[in-house]
Amino acid sequence: MAPRWRRALRAGAVAAARAGGACALLACLAGFARPAPTSPGRGPWEAPSSPDGPRPAAPGGSLLPSLDPQRVDFPCDSPAGSRPVHAPPRDLTADASTPGQVALRWKSDTATDLLICRHEVWRRAGEDGPWELRHTAGPGEVAWVDTAVVGRTRYAYKVVSVAEVDRDHPVVQLHEVTLPADEARRACVPVGPVEARPTELVVPITIVQAEGNRAASAHVRVYKWDRAQGKFEARAFTVAVGAPVGGRAKLRGGRELDFSTGAVLDACWVGTRPHRLGHDERLQWVRLRFSDGTTVETNDRDTATGLE
Repeated sequence: MAPRWRRALRAGAVAAARAGGACALLACLAGFARPAPTSPGRGPWEAPSSPDGPRPAAPGGSLLPSLDPQRVDFPCDSPAGSRPVHAPPRDLTADASTPGQVALRWKSDTATDLLICRHEVWRRAGEDGPWELRHTAGPGEVAWVDTAVVGRTRYAYKVVSVAEVDRDHPVVQLHEVTLPADEARRACVPVGPVEARPTELVVPITIVQAEGNRAASAHVRVYKWDRAQGKFEARAFTVAVGAPVGGRAKLRGGRELDFSTGAVLDACWVGTRPHRLGHDERLQWVRLRFSDGTTVETNDRDTATGLE
C-alpha cells in the first residue's frame, strides 16, 4: 500500500484536475508519479504526433508540447490569403499656441509588422477650401509641425494612413497575406479649424497727418516672432502710407532679424471711442493691407492679446 502522504497527494491532484487545474495535475504527476507507459513507437515523454508529422519532445522531458516554428500567429482573419488589420489613425490634435506654426500629434493603432505604413498629413484653409497634401511621415512617425502657415488664417487637418504588405516578411510569403486596395488608405477624423497665431504685430506710436504735399505717415513698433529665441523682438519704423511695413534690423549681439510684415500701410488716423468710465479716449490707428487683399487694423491700446 502506498504511503498515506502519497495517497493524499494523488487525491488532491485528481480534485484539482476536476476543478480545471490541469497544470497542477501535470506538475504533480511529473514530480511524483511513475513514467507513463510506453506506447509502440513513442517514448514515455514524447508529445503526440501532429498531422504534419511527429513533433519533438519539449526540452527537459516536459509533457507540454513544443512550439512549431512554422506556425506563427498574426492578426489575420484566416491563415492563407487573408489580410491584416489596418486601422485609421486616431486622437489627432492641433496646437496653434506658438506663433507661426501648428503642431500636430496623432496615434496609430496598426501594430503589426506585416504592414509598412506611412502617414499623409492633409490641410485645408478656411471652411470650404480644398484639401492639400502637406507632409508624408515615415513609419513610426506620429508628430509633425506645420510652419508654412499664415497668421490669423484658420486651418483644418487630417491624417491618412497608407499601408502596403511587407513582401519580404516570411509570414506574408508563407500565408500569401494580402491587403485589398480599398483598405490600403485609412483616414482619421479631421481636427479644426484652428487659427494660426501671427508672427508679427504692428502697433502705432505716433501718427503724422497729411499736410500739403506730404503724405500721412506713422511711426510704428513692429513686433516679430524670433523662432531661434522663442519670443517676440521689437523695432521701430517710420512708414508712409502705401509703403511696406518693416525691414531687416540688428539685434543685440550683431544678429539680424527680418521684421518685414508682408504688408503695406494702407491708412493711419487718430480717433476716439467711448471708454468704460464714461469719457472718450483718444486712439491712434493703422490699417495694414496684405498681398492677398486682407486688411488688419490695430491701435495703440489693444495690443496685449497679440503679445501673450
